Amino acid sequence: MSGLPTTMRAWTTDRYGGPEVVRLSSHPVPGLQPGSVLVRVAAASVARGDLHLLTGRPWPVRLAGYGLLRPRQPVVGRSLAGEVVAVAADVTDVASGDLVFAEIEGGAFADYALVPANRVAPAPKGLSLAEAAALPEAGSTSLHAFSEPIALTPGERVIILGASGGVGTVAVQIAKAMGAEVTAVARVRHHPLLQRLGADRVIEPTDAALHTAPAAGEGNADCLLDLVGDRSLASLRALVRPTGTVVVATGGALGARLSPLVRLGAAALSGRHTKPPMRVLVSNVTRADLIQIAALVADGRLAPVIERRWSLSEGQAALAHVYSGHAQGKSVIVIDPDLAERRPG
Repeated sequence: MSGLPTTMRAWTTDRYGGPEVVRLSSHPVPGLQPGSVLVRVAAASVARGDLHLLTGRPWPVRLAGYGLLRPRQPVVGRSLAGEVVAVAADVTDVASGDLVFAEIEGGAFADYALVPANRVAPAPKGLSLAEAAALPEAGSTSLHAFSEPIALTPGERVIILGASGGVGTVAVQIAKAMGAEVTAVARVRHHPLLQRLGADRVIEPTDAALHTAPAAGEGNADCLLDLVGDRSLASLRALVRPTGTVVVATGGALGARLSPLVRLGAAALSGRHTKPPMRVLVSNVTRADLIQIAALVADGRLAPVIERRWSLSEGQAALAHVYSGHAQGKSVIVIDPDLAERRPG
């Protein structure tokens, strides 16, 4: 890879912990591997999943191949957008100079990132690369929530708990794009944003509001997407009609050792044996997901919600902000300011 530097700036960690364990350091630029491309990163976004990998909690995260005693991938971050600068010999559908967005297992909060070719796609037209970086994880999670194994149909009633976060703001838009009637659940300060995103109604996360909301009250919803994890599974089922579906996307609070796993395990075990059935959302971002996300952007049905852009030097602060649980939409770390403003032609 002639002409490229051998080292880069990167947010790294050599141990599990909260945002305080990461540091901005000099790190080797990744070498090309078969089936991969090297991307000069314009921007990357922060997700709850980044914090699970950073903390190593719940503990089974460590058993899933991410490192038992310390993170296997020292560079933090997964969602990114940038410019391809090198391509492995066996990759034929991506070329140097392409502007792309992608989701990887780690390594996004850096000047360069190694990306599997099957997890990268052309960046959405009409967006800057900084805006595109906000979409891979949130968009894919939302697509999988509403399409596997069910498929939303026009007119169905959807409740989204945690609608103001990075995934929630995208989920509202994708559910509306599928023709659903959406009830977004979030604190009052987020209501104007969710109304602008197209939610049919916006309610507070109280028992009274949830069980009495018109068209989305007790037993009336066709689908419920839980992005918060602070309610009992029984209370979620009570909001959905017997033939509907409850989709559980989180086990609860960040940093907990085992309780999220217990909750997700209970949801998975109950599965289709309850009415309404429950399923645990497992989202593995693919090139097809990214292409579909880009198409929704091109059609004007999806736009990223970015609460704040942070500089690379503020990466630790961006992680801490999302870790606090009070973020609205996405936090984006701008790594290359000039490249971050480029838009696909």
